[in-house]
Amino acid sequence: MLRLSDLKLRMDLKSLTAKCLASLLLGVTVGVILLRIGGSPLLTQTPQSPTLSYQPTLSRFSSYEELLQFLNRTIPAAEGIRTLGGSTSEGSVKPTGGEGYGGVEGSQVEYSRTNVQVEGVDEADIVKCDGEHIYLVSKDRVLIVKAYPPEDAEVLTSIKLNGTVKGIYINNLRLVIFEESSPIRPIRFPLGGAGLTKTYIKIYDLGVIDEPVLVREVAVNGSYFDSRMIGDYVYVVVVQPALIYGDKVPLPYISSNGVTRRIEPSEIYHPNSTDYRYLFTTILAINIQNELEEPTYQVFLLGATGVLYVSLDNIYLTIPKYPVYTILESKEAQKWTNVTNLEKTEIYRLHIEGGNITCEASGVVPGYVLNQFSMDEYKGYLRVATTIRRFVRGSSPKNNVYILNESLVIVGRLEGIAPGETIYSARFIGDRCYLVTFRRVDPFFVIDLSEPTEPKVLGWLKVSGFSRYLHPYDENHIIGIGMETEVIDDAVRVTGMKISLFDVSDVENPIEVGRYVIRGRAYSPVLWDHKALLFDKERNLLVMPISTFERRIVNNTIMVELWQGVYVFNITAESLTLRGNITHVENLTEWGSLYQSYIKRSLYIDDILYTVSDVKIKMNSLLDLSEIGEVELPES
Repeated sequence: MLRLSDLKLRMDLKSLTAKCLASLLLGVTVGVILLRIGGSPLLTQTPQSPTLSYQPTLSRFSSYEELLQFLNRTIPAAEGIRTLGGSTSEGSVKPTGGEGYGGVEGSQVEYSRTNVQVEGVDEADIVKCDGEHIYLVSKDRVLIVKAYPPEDAEVLTSIKLNGTVKGIYINNLRLVIFEESSPIRPIRFPLGGAGLTKTYIKIYDLGVIDEPVLVREVAVNGSYFDSRMIGDYVYVVVVQPALIYGDKVPLPYISSNGVTRRIEPSEIYHPNSTDYRYLFTTILAINIQNELEEPTYQVFLLGATGVLYVSLDNIYLTIPKYPVYTILESKEAQKWTNVTNLEKTEIYRLHIEGGNITCEASGVVPGYVLNQFSMDEYKGYLRVATTIRRFVRGSSPKNNVYILNESLVIVGRLEGIAPGETIYSARFIGDRCYLVTFRRVDPFFVIDLSEPTEPKVLGWLKVSGFSRYLHPYDENHIIGIGMETEVIDDAVRVTGMKISLFDVSDVENPIEVGRYVIRGRAYSPVLWDHKALLFDKERNLLVMPISTFERRIVNNTIMVELWQGVYVFNITAESLTLRGNITHVENLTEWGSLYQSYIKRSLYIDDILYTVSDVKIKMNSLLDLSEIGEVELPES
């Protein structure tokens, strides 16, 4: 463990929200999406993937000169080489989560919490609740709203920030805010990056709720990537491009409690493999209840971080490694037949226990990992779902599930699932994996993982459309949220948005027992951000933001009707029905007004449903959805 005041280095090493909005709006409003396809999904096992040629390992730099030589040696090796994979974002891209995240001690009312992947591992979000107050990110500020009881609802205070707010946590009278500054200046470098940013972790004491007091500020060079909160500790991942100024490389630094120190090269781990872009990845552990305890950290020089998965005991970082081919002088010779290596993903496991962060294992799996739900830790094993995409002419995508032990060595594999398709969503629950692949229909797979060394497909169901997000209803029912499609002339046409309820009681013959389709051009942020979903099994409640678009021609003029709000469903193990919807949109003709009125989150306190946008918080009865009142939010 490394501390800011500890100059003694311990040298032992134990062994992708809004960014999608514009593209989705464009895709939905322009017209019908056609996907040219051929063939049909099959469940045909293909030969085992070739053994990967290396096992990633980490070591520390001995000096600044060695770090600079490492970058100068590996980056030029990429000249004349093109990667076949897409770019990886530097920013991140559940059952109702964990207990004990409330900000008001002794709250007697029931209230919803952020939809998270792992019970007890909270995830930062733009809206949090403690049973009495709502804390929400609105542009460059955080508002604290008295929400319950509804007759006393009002805005209590606003915390103004200088940069972009990336997310917040609330934990026992402590508010944690992640703020990212703008780049220092626009610059171009051989190693990529548009400038240098800083990430600030600001912790406020809420002893007097309408007068929050800043009790701690930690600053780190780089951009906020993701974070988790377990108990009193927040674990933050910050990435900084490894930029070269002539013969100099700016190293990360950390500031806390008025002390700033640069991370020395001898503290930085690097892999034995090469990449075509490098980032300093800093992982910090911060005790948010004790500001006298210094942050601890580990720093790595790795390729672009792909996916972050966190269990109660471990942080898993993935680094995608794309196939490459040589750029030849002859255009006729520029074919993809000379791919030099497989598409694969490196995985690093860091054990966490309070303020202790220890890198304990590293491994590699074929293919790429879609998102955090394609990974899961269970009974000492890591389960990973991947897709090897089509990079060589004549080949086709392949989908796989791998089981790795604590040393991240593959001990079980299931490969060649639905060849020719790609994974659209995955969810691991207990001894099972639920997988959705898509090309022309949605094969929903049930996979048995009870024997880690021998995973096997138990059954599957083919239905129209595809699910982008899978959510457990109970041990025998799964909710799927995605798009509805139809096949026309060997092409797939998207016809609306679909919510499905799958019954997997008979694992060999899963069935779709509930379905609701919103016809036309429709989408929801739940498709890419699971935290936008509100689900409560005991209340038979499912709520999600929905946007719909209708394109009409009136008197030779194209008219677009827009609606945005939440759909409120009644969901049981046997059915899925719409109860009603709620909107904040008052004026359909003004785009700016519409966007400000988008409902981004919903939650409940007692029997009140709260919907949150940038302009208001509306309160409706959960019994009949009748309107109770609203709180207007001040303009930024």
